[in-house]
Amino acid sequence: MVVFASRILRLWRCGCSAIIPKWTLERIDAAFKAEKEQQVNLKSQIPVLIVYGTVIAKENGQVFFFDDIYGYDKTMAKLFAQAYASQH
Repeated sequence: MVVFASRILRLWRCGCSAIIPKWTLERIDAAFKAEKEQQVNLKSQIPVLIVYGTVIAKENGQVFFFDDIYGYDKTMAKLFAQAYASQH
C-alpha cells in the first residue's frame, strides 16, 4: 500500500514499513520493481503511527473486510464479549 501525506511516502510490504521523504514517482516505482530492502537514513526523527485493521466502513455505508493475518480479531472478540458480559 502506498499513501502520500505531506510529501512523506509510507510503504507497506510484508509487515515492514519505511518512510521516505521527497521521493519521485519514478524512484518509488523503481524501488518496488527492485524487490529488495532499501534503507534510507533520515536527518531527524519523525513520529509514526502504525494502525492494524481488518474492517473499513466507508461514509456511503459500504463495509470491506480483510484477512486477519495476525489473528487479533479473535482476541478482540473475546475481550469485547467479556466486557459486555460484565456489564449485563
